[in-house]
Order: sequence, then C-alpha cells, then structure tokens
Amino acid sequence: MVAEGEGDPFSGGRFEAARERPRGHSYTAGVMRQAIELVVKANCSFRGAARALEICTGESEGSCPSLWSVRNWILRLGLFELKRPKGRGDDWVWILDHTIQIGSHKALLILGVRLDRLAHRDFTLGHQDVAVLGLDLCERSNGERILETLERLAEEVGEPRELVSDAGSDIKKAVELFCDQHGPTDWIPDVSHRMARVLESELKGDPQWEGFLSEVAWCRNRCQQTPLSPLLPPGQRSKARWMSCKPILTWAVKLLENPVPEWADRRQFAGLFGWLNGYRDLVQECWLMVHMGEEICRILKQGGIASGPLEECRQTLEEMSTSPRLRRQAQGIRPYLDEVESKLRPGERLLGSSDLIESIFGKYKLLVERSPHPAMSRLILAIGSLISERTPALIRQAMETVSLKSVEEWFGQRIGHTSCSRRRTALV
Repeated sequence: MVAEGEGDPFSGGRFEAARERPRGHSYTAGVMRQAIELVVKANCSFRGAARALEICTGESEGSCPSLWSVRNWILRLGLFELKRPKGRGDDWVWILDHTIQIGSHKALLILGVRLDRLAHRDFTLGHQDVAVLGLDLCERSNGERILETLERLAEEVGEPRELVSDAGSDIKKAVELFCDQHGPTDWIPDVSHRMARVLESELKGDPQWEGFLSEVAWCRNRCQQTPLSPLLPPGQRSKARWMSCKPILTWAVKLLENPVPEWADRRQFAGLFGWLNGYRDLVQECWLMVHMGEEICRILKQGGIASGPLEECRQTLEEMSTSPRLRRQAQGIRPYLDEVESKLRPGERLLGSSDLIESIFGKYKLLVERSPHPAMSRLILAIGSLISERTPALIRQAMETVSLKSVEEWFGQRIGHTSCSRRRTALV
C-alpha cells in the first residue's frame, strides 16, 4: 500500500487522465476506475483485478491495490449510487423485481428511468440509463412490505407514470394496490413473462409435450459419453423454463431438417435420435408458438407500448394463426394487448419490458458466483456500481462522500450477521 503523500505509482501512461486522489485515499480516481471496470465490465474477480493492475503497470504487489481495496471501492460506489438524489418528477418509470440467493433473504430492486430518457434512447436501454431508486433487503417479502417501499419511494421522487414488473404474486399485489391509490400510475406487466404464461397455459400438462421433454432428458444422458456428443440436446432449465423452450425446440428442428452428418454412425444416430420422428409435427408447431411470442416481444420491446406497435402485433397474430393451436395461443395474447392499450394516454409510448433488470441481476450473479457460499452479503451493493457511469469525477465524489463504516451500517441495519459469518461461527 502506498503511504499517503508518496508519489503515485500509476501517475504515468494510461492513468494520467485522472491523477487526483479522493480526499483521505492513497490511490487516484483513475486507478480506482480501472480496478472497478476490471470487475464490473471485464468480469474479473477482485483478486484478478488487483493482479491485472500489477501486470499492466509493472509495479510490485505492495504498490498496487489489494483485492480488499477493490472490493471496498465497489461497495462504496454502489451505496453512493443508491443514496444520491434522483430528482422528483411525474414521468418516472419504475422497474422492479426480486433476486434471491442461498439463505432466507430476498432483495427487492427498484430501477428508475425518465420517459424522455426512454424516448431519447428509442427504448434501447443500457445499464447506465437507469438509476437505483430502491434496494430493500428482507427475510419475508409480501405485498404489504413491497407497498410500504413503493410509498416511501413515491414521497422521495414523486408518483411514477408507470410500473413494470413480472406478475409474481407478491409484486403483483403490491403494484395493484399502489396503482389503486395513485391514479396517474399504471402497471404494465412484462411482455416476456406474459408470453411465457400464455405458452404455459397451452402446453403444461399436454401428454405429448411432457413425453417430448422426457425423451430429450433421456437422450441427453445417453449421448454425453458417445461420439455423437456434439449433437447433445440443450439442458432443461428448472427456473423460467417456459421462457427458455426455444433452444430445445431449435435443436430438435435442426436435427429433423438436416441429414445425418458424414462423421456419425448411422445406426448409433438412429438409436439416439430416431425418436424425434414421432414428435415432428409437435416440434414444428411448438417452434412456431415460441416464434409467435418472440415476435410480439420484439415489436413491443423495440417500439414500446404504443398504438402503432400494438396494431402491428394484432396483424402479426392474424398472419401467424395457421393452426388451431396457434389460433388458441393468439387468442391468449390478445387480452394482454387490450390491457396495456387501455392504459395509454393519447400520443404516449410506455415501456413494456423488464429485461434490463434481469440483465443487471445476471451481471450481479456473475460477480458473486465465485463465492464458496453465495448467500446475501454486502456485495448486493455492487448493483449500484453496475449501473454507475463510473467516471473519475463521480468515483472521487463517491469515495469522499461514502465511508466504509457507512457501508457496514447500511448492511447491518438490514441483515446484520450474514449466512457466511454464521457458518464460520458454527463450524469454528
């Protein structure tokens, strides 16, 4: 560690752009930014980021930030993003969802974006286009608890124009109660989750579909240690499985449409994949069903919830309804289009997707998956760092505003002892 007042080992080369040190720190804002970017953008571990700085600068280990310094910078930046003023307005769009890990705690994340920002970005949002409005950690999440969080947030930033989320029971109850009490606010269910629900209502419990999935699982187990392993079917997900049917169906369609590869033994191929011929019609029809849902999602995600895209969706459903099953699926989708259209004001365009919050959760889980015991910990604050612009000036402000003690206090008020600390105490 460089002592305060000594020369900065990173003052030359690529780090010259930001040589000012935050008050009370040994490293410059430029060094901090490089370390943080290595973790949140390049997916390095904390230790990997510290080692990467050593390699890039040619400095000794003692002259470079430790992994604990990098970790603490990310936590402080994350808390800064959570606490900094967001500004009041009546054009906020709130995107909310839960994430869970090992243990009993859940995290409710609420992201916010202004409608004019949405229009400026043409509804193509990146992580830096949103703000962290709320992050609530609790052991028992229900509609009442979420409603309290939403009401508290409305007092801080104003009533939102729109709430976007999936239709999980606790969130759905809370947002419906909130919208009842706040007239200008409407809830738009996430289009991807709604299309998955429609697909589920058509296929769940269908004996032929269940038989197809069983054959896929059998085929995957039998195929793994054979020369035909390059043709292995995709694994089936246990969560969000109705949103991830396409890889399995695409695999089946391609095997049915393409000839046996030259390098494959025909008898072995027939033994492992010949069963697919009995599901040819089902596979093709289900693939078209998934494609129908994807087309509706594409139109509404690219164009937003507006009169033009909704009319395009209805036209697409008419064109794709070429069988009784596809017509039933289209009939299940139309109520969603009518529901969201009824909430539009003249000339308005709203957000219909919560994909961004799912993307941020995915990035966060990549960060914590290296932990030997990935329970809820202080690293939940890294979500704030993921959406931060991470400029040297902002990082400097964060380091001078938020102390490590305030991070500990914030987490201690919400969880206190982590699952990992309890484990260490019990298994000492």
